[in-house]
Amino acid sequence: MIARQAKKILVVDDEPSVTGSLRLILGEAGYDVLTANSFAESTNLLKQTPVDLVITDLRLSDATGIDLTLHIKANTPDIEVILMTAYGSIDVTIEAIKARLLLSREALHARSSLRARRSRAPVMRSETRE
Repeated sequence: MIARQAKKILVVDDEPSVTGSLRLILGEAGYDVLTANSFAESTNLLKQTPVDLVITDLRLSDATGIDLTLHIKANTPDIEVILMTAYGSIDVTIEAIKARLLLSREALHARSSLRARRSRAPVMRSETRE
């Protein structure tokens, strides 16, 4: 039987308690988890170690998670990125979508709200008069 190599996830947050918690949770789920506490630290780590996924906070000490995502997509476009934030807003959501981020709660909430609005919208039918 061939053992599968664990997927590598880089977690970036300037709060060590967040990176530590996610390292524990994701590690127990079978992932190989790396952590960084800044934009600079994460980009240096990415130069040395290939990863499959980056989970980053929106607010970092030296940049934003969107800045990090743009850097990642410019240099290693195959890496997926998830942005997490406790400070979500529609402006952040739009900026993140433009940066082609995979969003967690904010995008899911926006998407479900849009679907709910669509389902409640009256159906417009075109009627032709002869």
